[in-house]
Amino acid sequence: MTTRSAFRLFVLAAACLSACDRAPEAAAPRTTFAVPANWPHSLSAPDVTATHGIVVSDAPLASRVGVDVLRSGGSAVDAAIATGSR
Repeated sequence: MTTRSAFRLFVLAAACLSACDRAPEAAAPRTTFAVPANWPHSLSAPDVTATHGIVVSDAPLASRVGVDVLRSGGSAVDAAIATGSR
């Protein structure tokens, strides 16, 4: 066994042994988001599906531009760029 391979074996064994003496870390607690009492939208609305594509944005004009991009043969990435999605 060469010195180099003996050193690699030592480093591998040290890494394995140092990882074995640790207790498992506790999972981070999940954050739940509270919905305001006066929230006007239903939280149990059904999912939306479409046959050919959907564009969603916070501005109606941007959504229309995205739909126009899809109708003219653009991809979903093209529509996302056209709507100004970040």
